[in-house]
Amino acid sequence: MVKGQKYEMCKPTKYTFEYCFNEVKLLFDMVYSEGSKVLSLQDMVKKRPYSVQRWSEWKKNEKFKLEPEYDDFSEAIKKIEEELENRLDMLALSGQVNTTMAIFIKKTKYKRIEHGKKYNELPEKETTDQDKEITEIEDSMTATEASKIYNEMIKNSKE
Repeated sequence: MVKGQKYEMCKPTKYTFEYCFNEVKLLFDMVYSEGSKVLSLQDMVKKRPYSVQRWSEWKKNEKFKLEPEYDDFSEAIKKIEEELENRLDMLALSGQVNTTMAIFIKKTKYKRIEHGKKYNELPEKETTDQDKEITEIEDSMTATEASKIYNEMIKNSKE
């Protein structure tokens, strides 16, 4: 490397916007195909020629924001991540996945808090008495109780 040359100039240019956009479309179709059993980003990319790290790089790539199809690209990525997170929720609530592990994954991987919003997107607001009461109820509820309530809701919706 030449003195003063930035590392970015040494990165391969294989991951052009067009390549990444086509890959995201392919992965979107994979996740939303009927009978899809994809549960994580790792499942999604295990047969692709790149790692999960590339997914993060594509999301943060500033050059991609200049592309006309960037909004579609960004929206597809968000929908894939939301679907994978939703699948994790459903598995945890149905008892097929350990709820503690699901909560841990959501807090670390999806950077979510108990109310299901990204911690860095929560607006500062005053807490009402009703909010405090709801929080107290949520805090006192165990995962088993939440699972029972969820199963009752499912049973009632089928009737």
